[in-house]
Amino acid sequence: MRVSLGICAYNEERNISKLVTSVLRESCLDEIIVVASGCTDSTVEELTRFEGDRRVRVIVEPRRTGKVRAFNAILSLYRGDVLVSLPADVLPEEGAISRLLAAFEDGVGVVGGLPIPANGEEGILDRVALLAWRYHNELMLRQARRGTLSHASGEMFAFRRGVVTRLPSDVVNDDAAIAIVALRGGYRIAVAPSARVRMMGARTARDFVTQRRRVVVGHLQLRGQHPSWNGPPSLALSKGPEDPVRALFSVLRESPRLIMALPVAVALDGLARALAWVDWHSERTHHVWQIATSTKSLP
Repeated sequence: MRVSLGICAYNEERNISKLVTSVLRESCLDEIIVVASGCTDSTVEELTRFEGDRRVRVIVEPRRTGKVRAFNAILSLYRGDVLVSLPADVLPEEGAISRLLAAFEDGVGVVGGLPIPANGEEGILDRVALLAWRYHNELMLRQARRGTLSHASGEMFAFRRGVVTRLPSDVVNDDAAIAIVALRGGYRIAVAPSARVRMMGARTARDFVTQRRRVVVGHLQLRGQHPSWNGPPSLALSKGPEDPVRALFSVLRESPRLIMALPVAVALDGLARALAWVDWHSERTHHVWQIATSTKSLP
């Protein structure tokens, strides 16, 4: 099985070299395609250090036109039987990609990894990020056990060739869109809990709302196009309270210090949803993402 890896990058000079160096250690990868879109920092210069490695191919786009357009460039170029997708601001743990690929059983079209936030517990916004992502992971694992998972985490996922060949250029959430296409094609979505990827949750209220606002708009877009879609774990309350409530209690039982972050998380999420509703009805789609700068400080 040939394995390709795609990375979409915009102004990721802090992390791009660490990320490419990390994934090059994975012996399972046959090629790595990096699309640098309209970068105004030294991202492209950082990538020149990999020019001698034939597995690495860098595509430089002079203008930033949205992640999905960059991702479509990868879809048109990759040669593998499986494509692994990573954003440029994460770091997979050693062996994570191999463990991700091992979860491709018969009938599985998309496999998601498990995002692990690197935030501490010192500040209230760090605790909000920890609570949000641990809840996301717990609910995703519960849905996977029930066979109702309809979403793969965009922080690291992989899919078989043929699941999708191109995405509409106005799609906001590429990971969810690919999962929907896979489900409609008769595939299952799986999660590999041991395939862990380190990332940084939003560390400011502004960045938390920015991310959630864009994600919710993306889900409203997909639900308008696919009314039968169950939605991702973070929106599963609309499908019945049992799993979400139990997932939340499980997270708080294991991490009681996060309880004080719950009211803040609920308030910020409510604000993000309200702004997303306004955006959706005013046709602001967010297909060119507003950057959450505090998520770029991954140690």
